[in-house]
Amino acid sequence: MRPSACGCCVGFCAAFCAAFSPSRPPPAIAPAIDGLFRCEHCGSLITGERIKRRLRGGDVREHLYYRCANNHPGPEHPVVRWRAEELDDAIVEDLGRMRLPDREIADWFSHTLREVFTHEAEQRDRQQTILARRRAELTTTKDRLVRAFVSGAIDEGTLKAHTMELDAQMGEVNRGFEAGGDIDERRGDMAARLFDWTQNAAEDWRGSKIARKRSILEARSLNRRLSATSLCLEKRRPFRELSERPLIQLSRGDCPNFEPSRALAPFAAPFLGPPEPFILAADRLVRASG
Repeated sequence: MRPSACGCCVGFCAAFCAAFSPSRPPPAIAPAIDGLFRCEHCGSLITGERIKRRLRGGDVREHLYYRCANNHPGPEHPVVRWRAEELDDAIVEDLGRMRLPDREIADWFSHTLREVFTHEAEQRDRQQTILARRRAELTTTKDRLVRAFVSGAIDEGTLKAHTMELDAQMGEVNRGFEAGGDIDERRGDMAARLFDWTQNAAEDWRGSKIARKRSILEARSLNRRLSATSLCLEKRRPFRELSERPLIQLSRGDCPNFEPSRALAPFAAPFLGPPEPFILAADRLVRASG
């Protein structure tokens, strides 16, 4: 009579063989930030992997790691290997650096951003009106000059000399029109919308799925690196200005304080001209969450 095995033993053996069989597929690559980071020490990609560890009781515990993909590092190359939870916490901490000290300052910043663009648009319109008036004056003067030449009131040399002078002035006016650009007040809304998002970016990250997390990283940072101990992000403007937190020395005491007005102009600057593609992508990301 063949010995029989109890159900629990059969289940344990099946799970054991499935976990350690040579034919089982390799650990799945973690998709969250795979390929978005590089190693600070050698420049290799940071890749994700899921490691399954079997516990004494038969349960399987899965761990997600991000590590340097360099399989042949030099002797000076440290071990670059982060648990997913550690990297997630580091990203959340970095996103939190954009948050202003309190809600009152953040509300002022958002409101003032919109006012900046309204003021810029009004100033641009006034300047364009002045330039348009000057262009009309130059055109009228040039027409009179031609009529004076045709009537014989001035000679050809005088006509050429004055025409050259008028053309030079018209060139300055045209350059003024080009320099004025096209300031759209809606860009102020976009700037304020992105700023408002930065104040809750850490919470957005924690509550987002993989695709959105990748989009957040790509929109906010240009280069992303991991060292053995640090998260190294080269942030894009305007997010860099908020993270760097410009300080001002208080008139009393030695304690430096955050000065939001010094961050306002650098934050607004990328929106004064046509927004770059990454800004438009970030705005779509924010709109999608609304």
